[in-house]
Amino acid sequence: MRPKTYRIAFGITSLAALLGATLCLALAPPVKNWAFQPPKTPPIPKVKNTAWVKNPIDAFLLAKLEANGLAPARPADKPTLLRRVTFDLTGLPPTPDEQTAFLNDTAPNAYERVIDRLLASPRYGERWGRRWLDVARYADSLDRRDTGTIRDFNEMWKYRDWVINAFNNDLTYDKFVTYQIAGDTLPASKPGDPNIEGTIATGLLAVGHWSNGDADKVKMLTDIADDQIDVVSRGFMGLTIACARCHDHKFDPITTRDYYGLAGIFLSSHVLPRPSPNDAVETPLRIPLVTQEERKAREAYFAQLKEARKNYERVQQEPLAQFANQKSEETARYLLALWEYHHRPANAAKQTPEEFAKERGLIPYAFRNWQTYLLEGNYPLLKTPVKYVDGYASIYAWTNEAEGSPALTLNGNMAPRTLGSVTYPSLTFGVSPGQYGIVIAWRSPIEGYVQVNGGLQAVDRQDANVTRWNITRRTPAGEQVLTRGTANHDETPFRTGVGAGGLSSIAVHKGDTLQFKVFPNADSRHQTLLLDLTIAERDGKRAWNLLQDTGATFLLDGKGNPHADGQGNPDVWSYHAETKGRREQETGRAIQTALRRWEAAFQEPNTPQGTQERREASAEVQTALSHDNNATPFWITDSADWKYLAASAQQALSQASAQIEALEKAPPPPIEYANGAQEGGCPLSPYAGFQDAAIYKRGNYQQPGEVVPRRFPTVLAGENQPPITQGSGRLQLAQWLVSPKHPLTARVFVNRVWQGHFGEGIVRTANNFGLLGEPPTHPGLLDWLATEFIRTGWSIKKLHKLILLSNAYQQSSQVSSAAKLKDADNRLLSRMARRRLEAEAVRDSLLFLTGSLNTTVGGVGDSEALSRRRTVYLLIARSDKGGFCPIFDGADPTTIIEKRNVSTVAPQALFLLNNDFTRIQAGLIVERLQREAKAESTVKRIQRLYLYLFGRDATHMEIGLGEEFLSSSDAITWREYTHLLLCTNEFVYVD
Repeated sequence: MRPKTYRIAFGITSLAALLGATLCLALAPPVKNWAFQPPKTPPIPKVKNTAWVKNPIDAFLLAKLEANGLAPARPADKPTLLRRVTFDLTGLPPTPDEQTAFLNDTAPNAYERVIDRLLASPRYGERWGRRWLDVARYADSLDRRDTGTIRDFNEMWKYRDWVINAFNNDLTYDKFVTYQIAGDTLPASKPGDPNIEGTIATGLLAVGHWSNGDADKVKMLTDIADDQIDVVSRGFMGLTIACARCHDHKFDPITTRDYYGLAGIFLSSHVLPRPSPNDAVETPLRIPLVTQEERKAREAYFAQLKEARKNYERVQQEPLAQFANQKSEETARYLLALWEYHHRPANAAKQTPEEFAKERGLIPYAFRNWQTYLLEGNYPLLKTPVKYVDGYASIYAWTNEAEGSPALTLNGNMAPRTLGSVTYPSLTFGVSPGQYGIVIAWRSPIEGYVQVNGGLQAVDRQDANVTRWNITRRTPAGEQVLTRGTANHDETPFRTGVGAGGLSSIAVHKGDTLQFKVFPNADSRHQTLLLDLTIAERDGKRAWNLLQDTGATFLLDGKGNPHADGQGNPDVWSYHAETKGRREQETGRAIQTALRRWEAAFQEPNTPQGTQERREASAEVQTALSHDNNATPFWITDSADWKYLAASAQQALSQASAQIEALEKAPPPPIEYANGAQEGGCPLSPYAGFQDAAIYKRGNYQQPGEVVPRRFPTVLAGENQPPITQGSGRLQLAQWLVSPKHPLTARVFVNRVWQGHFGEGIVRTANNFGLLGEPPTHPGLLDWLATEFIRTGWSIKKLHKLILLSNAYQQSSQVSSAAKLKDADNRLLSRMARRRLEAEAVRDSLLFLTGSLNTTVGGVGDSEALSRRRTVYLLIARSDKGGFCPIFDGADPTTIIEKRNVSTVAPQALFLLNNDFTRIQAGLIVERLQREAKAESTVKRIQRLYLYLFGRDATHMEIGLGEEFLSSSDAITWREYTHLLLCTNEFVYVD
């Protein structure tokens, strides 16, 4: 038991509490705090009302109640008990069928069978896994803007799934602890293979919250170790050991030597592949989960594929080079046709380049290549459309294939939509420069003068990064920069650019191109900017607006790039990636001279002299161009154009291509990775390898003191500890933690489970069993549960069942007048506490009641807006501060949560009243009601609705009020009535 002198500190607030606690430390006799002594199985207390005792839990609680002149509350009725235990174990309400079955089951073990059914449900692991994820400060992403990049926790969802599966499979708690601290060091089923499950479990150590992007990399690594010490000590031991980083713990007998003994263990492990340079954001370690057998199979496959590709290159070289060289004799013909195409009469029929070429007996692909080669710049078209970005309807994008991320995004909704951490206003375009830049081109369908209007602005108003942009005019004579500038979170009109005066009058010929380009700076490649772009004739007769011309048919089933304008002119708008093109591969002086002459000749008028100059310039290009390399426009790059080759060449290419295609259709499965921990300190850092840590004076690594051996806190492990001579020491730490003699591990966990069922722990400070934590309300019960937990093999499901079968758990929440006086805060557990549902349970229940909850287990986290999956599977980003869960006191993913806050604030009521999500679910519940009770009377449908929402029958008064409200009995009135019931306290509380 805790020494009496320690008790002085409790119940005193503010400064007095600190002074009192310090005084206690000074005056207390040299007796260990109760929490530092191994638990021993206490005798079961004797009680008067033995009939109430179902198991020892009841005896411990009843003894205290009787000592205080109190009796337990009456048992909860069956509907209340079923709703309580179903929510407790699964986070979902019972179904009407489950309610009926339980009410009609009169067997003595009916309730026990309910518990067994719920513990066997996959929903159990999702519910209780989420409780542990609160402690683990779990997040899927550090920052929405980095989601999917190498700088983020892209594999952390596997840790979340591991935790859920661990609960569902009743992984014993000793293994649960060991895997998370040192699973990567445990042997696999085959020697030499990684322990895949154990490696994933070490995500606990990798998902920490620390100073990511800190320029001081040594300090950052010590912060990572500090975070790991904190989660291990608070999560498994209920101690605040991290408080001893700079000095001995002010209240608990934990010294800086104890802290740095543990720090050496974690500094001898790593969760980063290496520190990033300067103040760059760190790249989490990605650990391949590949067995030796899989590795060998992959090596053999890629060797085959490499050889097949080499064979294809050998087979294609001769016929393609021969064909290109042969067609080179027609170069001048193609160039003259190109001039003709761009100088067609204004009233000529509209034709694509391919149609024009085919009509004149030219090869269409070659003609298009010549146009790109000479007139379009060196920017390949964006070719990959994305219909619903992040699953959002009417959010479309063209993606840069080289980077796999949206380059040009359209919010086609009439309302704003949030993607990641930024919000797109309605009907807007967003551009993201990526690694090299993005180009939006407008090909002039007219002769005359135009003006450019519009501007840029970063979507994220908090984004301080700067992005470069320019507008150029490209003609056959070359490319001219019209204006340039930079853009950030402030609105940036194009007319504010350098030299922007010329934007009011730009001379264009038919086929000239105005190119709007966005380029990244060092930190802006992922920045998204809103784009407004309008090009209008100077006299104002016609205008081309990017959104108006392309918004309604932006993707056009993958054929929307290039895109017609709103006046029927083909290929006016196009979207490109900034990269090197064919023309840049031609470096010879002769070809560059010839190309310049041809560009000048392209501008010559349609006179005999101009025609002659074009013929001579075209002939010069034909002579100078290298025709036997793959830079020539005649080189075939698409298998559809093999038809121009000889039959024997087509057959050889088809066979070689088929070999590649067959291999590519049956690749080995992609390598799976995990974000977790590995042995050895961070590579390329002062902590690489295995080493003991020095005590840093005041926590400053620049002031190292005595080096202390890796070890465990002496108050718990004693002075004579075996030295850690192999590995980091994480495995030894885990084995010590799960020793039956450890004073804290079992106590802390059974207390967490108790808190999950009763709303408060036996120790109400679940993360702090030290002096500043609260003492246990029932010390004997805590120790009995801890020793029983160990005795039954650390089985978590057995622990649940033990607690749930007690009469203590089955009490009603009704409080007697005596209990109001003597047990106002329910520390004696004279009744069951009424509890509000957590954020996840509220959202999941709404979806569950509609019948639309997606119960798919596991996988990458979904975006919240449209997902109908359980909330535990929604993507959690530490950069997100809004959404459903924060409103309803969801866990802060930056903090080790011992117990969630339960606030009552206006935004919660306003969300349930006004948010579309709640209103939609109310309508879907009514649709379900109509399907299942179409022929029933209004009274019976009200009863059914109460059964859905509250797990009970409606009272006569409630039926009367419902009938009065539903006098019109139309679908809208039923939806409003259902919505009203969803906004009641009873829906979000459990008795």
